[in-house]
Amino acid sequence: MQKQEDMKLLSIKERQIDCISSEDTTCTKFKEYITKDEEEILAEMRAIRKEAQELKDRINDLENQVPIDTTQPGIQSKENELRVLTKKLEHLKENWKRLDIQREEARHRKMVSLGHEEP
Repeated sequence: MQKQEDMKLLSIKERQIDCISSEDTTCTKFKEYITKDEEEILAEMRAIRKEAQELKDRINDLENQVPIDTTQPGIQSKENELRVLTKKLEHLKENWKRLDIQREEARHRKMVSLGHEEP
C-alpha cells in the first residue's frame, strides 16, 4: 500500500514553458512536471519575494530621506521604522531558506517516486 506522501506525488501537474533562444534556430518547448507540494511552496516563495521587494523599496526610500542631523524632529520614528523593516526582511530571508529546503525535499521525493534518484 502506498503512503499518503506517495499519493500526493501522483498528482503531478504538467506545465509547458516556452524556451527563449537568442539564436535564430528553432527553440523547442519543454515540459516541467511539478507536484502539488512544489507548486504550493513556490507560490509561498513568490509571495515572499514580492513582499521582500516592497520592504527593500521602502527601506531605500527611508534611507534616502534620513538626514545626517539626527536632532531633527521625526528622525527617531524613521530610524525605528528602518529597524522594524530590516527585522521583517531578515524574517522573510529565514522563511525563504526554510521554504527552499522544503522545495528541495519535495523535488527529491518526486524524483525518488519517478525512479530518477535514490531514496
